[in-house]
Amino acid sequence: MGRDKAMLPFGEAPLVDHVARMVKAASGTATLVGPRERYGHLGWPLVEDDPPGDGPLGGIIAALAHSASDRCLIVACDMPWLDRENLQAMVEHVTEAEVLVARSENGIEPLCAIYRRSSLPVLRAALQEGDRTVRRVIGRLRTEEWPVSDVRLVFNANTPADWATVEAGG
Repeated sequence: MGRDKAMLPFGEAPLVDHVARMVKAASGTATLVGPRERYGHLGWPLVEDDPPGDGPLGGIIAALAHSASDRCLIVACDMPWLDRENLQAMVEHVTEAEVLVARSENGIEPLCAIYRRSSLPVLRAALQEGDRTVRRVIGRLRTEEWPVSDVRLVFNANTPADWATVEAGG
């Protein structure tokens, strides 16, 4: 993308603020994961990656390690079309799986998922082994898929072309 996706302007606030508001509306709380110097001014509770630089898997581990809850809704900061209703339905779904992961026609989206704290040892082991590919790592866990009917709900704005699509309204 060439710039911080979380801070892309979305409406009157950064994209990450919109995503955090959707997560909070669905689950009752939201915490950002990332460097305090980049996101601390936004006013959301914040957990820093420890150590920094371990990508999305490191962020998932940081969120789970600092959560008081057994289940954590983990969502990427670059999903502009998330909505409260679908996230809330995921949160309210009862499952014994270690990961409840969104699945659209494009496949699973491990950065729109509910992770159990019990998955931490497996996630940490994968990171120590050098495996940072979240899609592959969650294959080591008991996983249930959550069907998402509209692929836009889990659309990641990863490239300038993706962001142009968002700015054009979809």
